[in-house]
Amino acid sequence: TTIHQPRDAQKAGLAYVPADRKGQGLILGHSVLNNLTIVTLKNFCKGMFINLKRERKTALKWIDNYRIKTPSPYTPVSSLSGGNQQKIVISKWVATRPKVFMLNDPTKGIDVGAKVEIYKDIEELCKAGCGVLYVAAELPELLGIADRVYVLHEGELVGEFAGEEITQMNIVKSAIGE
Repeated sequence: TTIHQPRDAQKAGLAYVPADRKGQGLILGHSVLNNLTIVTLKNFCKGMFINLKRERKTALKWIDNYRIKTPSPYTPVSSLSGGNQQKIVISKWVATRPKVFMLNDPTKGIDVGAKVEIYKDIEELCKAGCGVLYVAAELPELLGIADRVYVLHEGELVGEFAGEEITQMNIVKSAIGE
């Protein structure tokens, strides 16, 4: 499959959570509901009409499933905490039922409680058979979540670690080219 645009990636079973949730992952001026359903909007359409009741029901399901703290599905997403915004970015792509989920630093700038919830959600994705590619800027985060770690140095794959081999020492040595 050749991928030229996001729609092609989605059809191929890929989902992507960008590192910059505010600039690339959300439409800040829109509601929680709109942000949750934007990538699956076609599921609520019949011809030129949107089944608003079904869209709202689905958004409420994701708000509940992902424990998103919001006064209402119509609340502007910009007024939520960073952790709740990130849960929206993740859950809207989970709704596409991806085969491979790519997460680029998904816990950047959020509190510890939200991080733990996101880790649990990622674990559930893996249990459901979804492949997860996780990019993290913080090494301790990788050590705690990864089953396998690939290290790139100057654009080349220089290390692959699994199980007991996933240690700070092994990863750092590879990262600096040793």
